[in-house]
Amino acid sequence: MQDVNGTFQIIDPDLVNQSGHCFSMAYSLKTALEQRNWKVRVHTPGRLDDPASFRSLQPEQTLHRVTDKLFDVPVIDIGAANHQTYLDLSALGAPAPEEVLFFTTVVIRNLFGITRWLDRVKAERGALPKLIFLLWSQQCFDGPTGTIHHRNSELFRHFLSWVAEQDQSRITVYTFSERHVEHLSHLCDARVELNEFPLNGFSFNFGGEEKPEPDGQGSDGPVLGYLGNSWWIHKGLRQILGAIRLLRGWNVRVRYLLQIDVRFADYDADALLAEYADVLNAPEVEVCHGCLAPDDYKRRMLSCDVLALPYGPAYEWQPSGILHEGLWYGKPVVVPSRSSMADTLRRLGVSMPSYAEWTGEGVAAACRQAVDGLDGYKAAMASISKEFRRCRPVDRFLDRLGCHGS
Repeated sequence: MQDVNGTFQIIDPDLVNQSGHCFSMAYSLKTALEQRNWKVRVHTPGRLDDPASFRSLQPEQTLHRVTDKLFDVPVIDIGAANHQTYLDLSALGAPAPEEVLFFTTVVIRNLFGITRWLDRVKAERGALPKLIFLLWSQQCFDGPTGTIHHRNSELFRHFLSWVAEQDQSRITVYTFSERHVEHLSHLCDARVELNEFPLNGFSFNFGGEEKPEPDGQGSDGPVLGYLGNSWWIHKGLRQILGAIRLLRGWNVRVRYLLQIDVRFADYDADALLAEYADVLNAPEVEVCHGCLAPDDYKRRMLSCDVLALPYGPAYEWQPSGILHEGLWYGKPVVVPSRSSMADTLRRLGVSMPSYAEWTGEGVAAACRQAVDGLDGYKAAMASISKEFRRCRPVDRFLDRLGCHGS
């Protein structure tokens, strides 16, 4: 049997279901690495929502979930969570210097536990393994306005100071958006190279070969899709439901596909859904509830002609994985005009319908523009999609890390 080229460990203390993009990212990496003859170990919390759905990852369920609250006092809770992280990682043993460790969820509740353990590994092994950190630096911002959260920023500053003291050739640090890179660079006085994480293509190749794209533009019109986790108020569930009510009143010929997952809603979801019962029960509206498995999510994504991202002010600082799915699959999108998503589109040189006012009226007008100009918007996105696929982002990511095949 051929020797493996190396060992790559994915450590995700918040990966408990297939919701969002973390599962598909782990799947993408594991698949690509195994094709390169690497051994892959995936570490997740011990309690998974649906263990059967994780069989493809073959996870080692040894971690405590990093978001589990331990104490009511925030400072004590943060300290206890970091200590638990140290204990969890210590139980994994000390990795050899030639191994690669990818910490996919670095937050204020685990970053000191990570560095304490790595100091111990360095003392035992004489050197650190190769490290990749994905910083969830949205914690540096307080609420939707982008106000700096000083305590959290200070914690990330201490983490980056630790990174700056290590061998930089063995560490790669990512965060989710250009604006986060700018903020973190100020925190560490640019002593650490920070990179925007290459979301494009990472979360979107689950399920093997793609089938031909369904023709959404049937006799009942194109399909406008709203997908993802809608439990956060800034995901804009109210705004998209209000927009659909208006579009129906304007007799715009379009069908709607809504994924509504409000299990952890930070608002009164029952009241909202009752308020828009006429929309949810309309014959041209298809609703799927809860978390979707990646292959089902992908199938529904492909059935859409336009993706609505009716997101709130928090997305001026925060990126959207669904935007990158739209870019990957060549799907026109509707976005807020002041947002990291609009910034991304501008950098790519592509114009998509947008709204300035976070209201049903604003979102509806932009959706109508998308439907009316659909052919042109599809052509623009098809060009972007072709370029993204040509670049093979997962392979480029692994090549940069030195995780080459035989």
